[in-house]
Amino acid sequence: MRYFDPESIPENVLRKEKIPRLVDIDIVYYSESKALDCFENVKKYISKNEGEIQLGWIITSLGNIFLKLSAHAVVKRKDNSLSCITLDENRIGKVKFSPDNSISSSIKNNFLPARFIPLISDDNLKTFQELEIKANNIRINSSCIFVDAVTETYDIDEKKLEILPALFRGVASEKFKTIPGLIHKDLVNKESNLVHTFLTSYKSYSNYSNLDPWEEYSLMQHHGLPTRLLDWSESALVALYFALTSHPDSTDNPIVYVLNPYLMNLATINDVHLYCPSILRNKNVLIDTQGNLQSLDVYLPPNLNANDVGSFVFKQPLAITATNFIKRISSQKGCFTVHGTDQRSIEEQLDGHVDTFSIIEFNIEQQSKVKLLNLLAKLGINHEIIYQDLDSLSKRISEESF
Repeated sequence: MRYFDPESIPENVLRKEKIPRLVDIDIVYYSESKALDCFENVKKYISKNEGEIQLGWIITSLGNIFLKLSAHAVVKRKDNSLSCITLDENRIGKVKFSPDNSISSSIKNNFLPARFIPLISDDNLKTFQELEIKANNIRINSSCIFVDAVTETYDIDEKKLEILPALFRGVASEKFKTIPGLIHKDLVNKESNLVHTFLTSYKSYSNYSNLDPWEEYSLMQHHGLPTRLLDWSESALVALYFALTSHPDSTDNPIVYVLNPYLMNLATINDVHLYCPSILRNKNVLIDTQGNLQSLDVYLPPNLNANDVGSFVFKQPLAITATNFIKRISSQKGCFTVHGTDQRSIEEQLDGHVDTFSIIEFNIEQQSKVKLLNLLAKLGINHEIIYQDLDSLSKRISEESF
């Protein structure tokens, strides 16, 4: 679920939740920071510079329905000024932060906790809040992220969910393997031509400017050009929505793939990190079979690889995060895997890695699919939220009228 920076927070809510002080702090670039790893980023920073760790809460909102308090670590300098050095979800400028070092007692497995505060009273929202809290607790306790009601109702093997942290991909049938479009359509030999043609023409139809090559690559994927990228989501519910709606007339059982991106990267490129290539200044983080450093850009097609990093291309796939310059990537909590030279599906390449990859099959009838979609809609997972445009708004309004 996508939360945003609130314009203001009611004073009575701050008092009730015992949030004593709320400050806007600057987000500053630190070259060694990794996305979604604020605690380790700050520890690394203060080991080389002045300052100490300051824990606290970042406050975001889901409209006027919920507030989310995400525990966060920032740098506290000698003059008591605070700086956030972790780029997260493409947030720039400033972030609302409430210092609270008591969070230290809640840190587990290097995961920081979160709190969810309802702003209105509603039974459906209570269910949503329980799911958000459950997902956060599961994340901290290194287990799965999914809805118990779904696993119980549709007889899902919970052992297949014991993968964390997890990315999810929903498809209408087991026929749709984890193979990107470029390989599925047998266009690998035409990749350079496809990319070249797109780059020479897309600016006539787009308002985007100054895009990083990785952002241009994801833009191609977003608009249907076959690439070596494969879409995943951090949200199990978003993946379930795609599994139910991508081919609505299918009579096959929907499938949700579950992937631990960290363990996949460890298995495929011998690196446990999950990088966001678009925000890294130094992309020389991969080590090839000869022990040499290689740039993440070796995974890009030649026409996007402007730095001429060499002809070496990794064989196995890489999991990455993406900047949220496209609304849909943000709303769908999107991430990617990018295939190397091995054209087999991810499930084939990870065969035997039961702690890294699993497949969930929903054995349900068409009528039950509609019931499950209605449940997702109550949780805020609908066509409008997923696609973020006027067409999806109109479709959502029409559906609610019948």
